[in-house]
Amino acid sequence: MSVASVIRADCVILGGGIAGLWARAALTAAGFGVVLITDQPLGAGQTVASQGILHRGLKYALSREAASAADALESAHRAWADALAGRGVVDLRAARVLSPCTYLWTRPGALSTLTAAAGALAMKSAVSRVEAPHRPEAFAGVPDRIGLWRVDEPCLDAASLVSALAAAHAGPVLVSADAAVARNGDGWAVSTPDYLIEARAVLFAAGAGNESLLRRVGLDPAPLTQRRPLRMTLARGAPFHLFGHCVKELSDKPRLTITSAEAAGDVIWYIGGDAAERGTGLAPEAHLRSVRDELAACLPWVRGESLRLAWFDIDRAEGRTTDGKRPDGPVLHAFESLAALWPTKLALAPAAADLALEWIRRALGAARDIPPAASAIRPIAPPPWERSDLTWS
Repeated sequence: MSVASVIRADCVILGGGIAGLWARAALTAAGFGVVLITDQPLGAGQTVASQGILHRGLKYALSREAASAADALESAHRAWADALAGRGVVDLRAARVLSPCTYLWTRPGALSTLTAAAGALAMKSAVSRVEAPHRPEAFAGVPDRIGLWRVDEPCLDAASLVSALAAAHAGPVLVSADAAVARNGDGWAVSTPDYLIEARAVLFAAGAGNESLLRRVGLDPAPLTQRRPLRMTLARGAPFHLFGHCVKELSDKPRLTITSAEAAGDVIWYIGGDAAERGTGLAPEAHLRSVRDELAACLPWVRGESLRLAWFDIDRAEGRTTDGKRPDGPVLHAFESLAALWPTKLALAPAAADLALEWIRRALGAARDIPPAASAIRPIAPPPWERSDLTWS
């Protein structure tokens, strides 16, 4: 297409992660013409850096403050179940399910067991106790004093999820690092070096990138969004696949959350949880020592000396709250025909898309413009263990 090529659409979405892609699917399914613009491979940033767990809310069930977050996750779970079965707004049958469940396990001690049991009771429809004869490989032979629960929350391969979402509905996906957004009469003009998109509405769904996008249209992002930093850790040479959370006593945050992948013949543990939040305040060497200590405390039956560790930092961008804590659900700030969206967690992407659909129906009423047929699927960002900037030690 030439520089003068013009596309007309109901909505331009800026951001190619889980929020933008699911919103694109929801708006397109409702009849709106959508063009999505990304300045990176699809899923780059928070989406591929997520652990892919479709949380049911168990780890929040103990906290009164987080009760509504647990409710929001449980509600979103139904949308995910429909999508993974090929029903509903999107068909995600092509997304790879790494594990159909996660496990919640305790360390020896009454408080740890009480914490897990209380959480399981609060989420009893999704949680079941696993007794010794039925424990999976990761917990085979582990002493009975370490409690284990099975949680019906699947873990997805993030890259295959992004690919399935990108293919879910027609509508161009454009790549540009220099999209300019400006008022155009009653609508918006979004211009790139190669395209001009005349749109009735604009949705910012770029995670941390929403900050600069808001500034471009003269809005101050400070009262709208916040970031919470994480230091994620990778452990290469793990002895088995593991998907789950180690309980932190009397807390709604797990000590460790571990998911697994395979690369070059190795099993790799991808480690988050409280260790990732605390790690941002430590020097890298101290952080890696802390993670090794946590692995020894949470998995005392595993010899961790041979594990090689690497780390990277990632910011979680989300809607701002008055106390700086994590929002209970997705956040959308609307300014008539322009809005900014943050899903808060990958598992809440369907709920975030519902907010976007409600907003555009209020802002535009009926759909009007249908964009041309779908463009080719854009490159998908690589998973964290394929990052070129990792140092293993």
